[in-house]
Amino acid sequence: MAERVKMAENEYEDIKTICGICSRVDCSWMRAFFPVSGWTAVKHDYKIQKQVGNEVVIINTHSYSVEKCPLFVSFRKTFPGKIREERGKRSKNDK
Repeated sequence: MAERVKMAENEYEDIKTICGICSRVDCSWMRAFFPVSGWTAVKHDYKIQKQVGNEVVIINTHSYSVEKCPLFVSFRKTFPGKIREERGKRSKNDK
């Protein structure tokens, strides 16, 4: 799964992570954006633009590409019917 992150220069970076297909919502990353102990992840530093009044402010921030996590629970295993249902809706809408 890839998250598109808007960069300061109006470019985008894909951040691939398993978090988007994980059904667990009680880990430290989902609760408070604090890295999970024992995960394998790559930190990505980037800048974003934010409009504050009449000024554009550049903010330094980061995210992670999580490759392995000891708390990972596949959404596909937890809700297999839902995945098929959503996949069917997407293919109908794409046509």
